[in-house]
Amino acid sequence: MRLSLSLLASKHYDDVDLEYHLPVGQNPSFDREYERWETEKPSIDIVVRRGEEYIPIELKYKLKAISGRISRFGEKSPKEVAIVTNQAAQNLGRYAFWKDVKRIELVKKHYRSVDAGLAVFLTNDESYLKSRAGTNYYAFSMDEGRQVSGVLDWKERNDNYPAIPLDGTYEVRWGKISFHELMPTAYYTIVTI
Repeated sequence: MRLSLSLLASKHYDDVDLEYHLPVGQNPSFDREYERWETEKPSIDIVVRRGEEYIPIELKYKLKAISGRISRFGEKSPKEVAIVTNQAAQNLGRYAFWKDVKRIELVKKHYRSVDAGLAVFLTNDESYLKSRAGTNYYAFSMDEGRQVSGVLDWKERNDNYPAIPLDGTYEVRWGKISFHELMPTAYYTIVTI
């Protein structure tokens, strides 16, 4: 929400929408291709518009546990409280990110007013930055400098999470930021589609 408000306040865009739903039946060619590999109803986290150009943005944030003293209604908590629980299953976090990339590829392919999109991943979990070769999820790894393309699939078949066929080639580059006093180090990657 804060990101979308910041984008709108920047005055670079005419409109910013959250949870941009793509209704089934509006674009039959998109529907057919999307349904080949995804069963969820399509929506985009944020869509910015400038004139007649639209940019879809998908966001993923996968965090390790964070706790601290926080203020609510002007009062500081007397002790540390859990703010974010550990969001383990890094293999599925990586998978979800590349699924977002594929969704934007399809939107870009089937909607002529979309020339580009962004997939953003934010984490305080350093394990996302480096994967071990040979793991079941290695095709979905997000290692620094990795060139990702082709069909991403599990080493051992997983019917619950089908292969993701990417059309483009994407390079993963990680940045480091100080995000918040309770999360002093965070890492992000942004893939342009």
